[in-house]
Amino acid sequence: MAHIAILGAGTGGMPAAYELRAVIGAEHRITVINAVDYFQFVPSNPWRAVGWRKREEVVLQIAPLLARKGIACVPKAVTKIDPQANRLEFAEGEPLAYDYLVITTGPRLSFDEVPGAGPVASGGGGHTHSICHVDHAVKAEGAWQSFVKDPGPIVVGAVQGASCFGPAYEFAFIMDTDLRRRKLRDRVPMTLVTSEPYIGHLGLGGIGPAIAIGMLVGKAMEALGRNPEARASIQTNMILGVAFAEAIGIYALLTALIIAFVI
Repeated sequence: MAHIAILGAGTGGMPAAYELRAVIGAEHRITVINAVDYFQFVPSNPWRAVGWRKREEVVLQIAPLLARKGIACVPKAVTKIDPQANRLEFAEGEPLAYDYLVITTGPRLSFDEVPGAGPVASGGGGHTHSICHVDHAVKAEGAWQSFVKDPGPIVVGAVQGASCFGPAYEFAFIMDTDLRRRKLRDRVPMTLVTSEPYIGHLGLGGIGPAIAIGMLVGKAMEALGRNPEARASIQTNMILGVAFAEAIGIYALLTALIIAFVI
């Protein structure tokens, strides 16, 4: 019998636990370890930050959900991974032994990299708000409600070192929509700040389609070399794949145009 430990219960850890449970025998143990006892649906944090969602609508207690599938849960922060001894250590309590370890902790928020940025409770300077975590979004929503009572200029964006730029654009659109609903948009000059090489890049605007198209064409050429009589079918599917890949670049361009001329 093997024991599989999954470190992290986010959008990577929870599906990993469920999928492993579905493919391995019931005699094998699965344990999910998470610093907190809840799962947060991060994509809803921008909505939470303007009051479009309540905290309880984007947070789930993980232990009961995992228990239904015969998966154990340890809601503790891991202080040390000991790969030689195959065990996880905690600040309190006995260590947890494992046979296989899956690490799905996601990114570590490093607000201290940019002085002044981020919530104080997360090591930041307290001069900006964040939607990276549900608790950040809850605090941001309080500031948003105060802001709309006395609106003025607002800055939204992603600083250098950010691993994901999409939420900055999404939150800019969300704020724009909320302000329009409140009939306040004309009183709020908005500025988007980004460390991207160009607006709408999103960290993948140009790279993603280029890689995808290169792989598609390369594999199509390999297929033609192995099976030249299937040329028509291969070519059709290659063109369709290239079109879908190019849609990512077009989406990035449209986002840039909306940012530049609408918001």
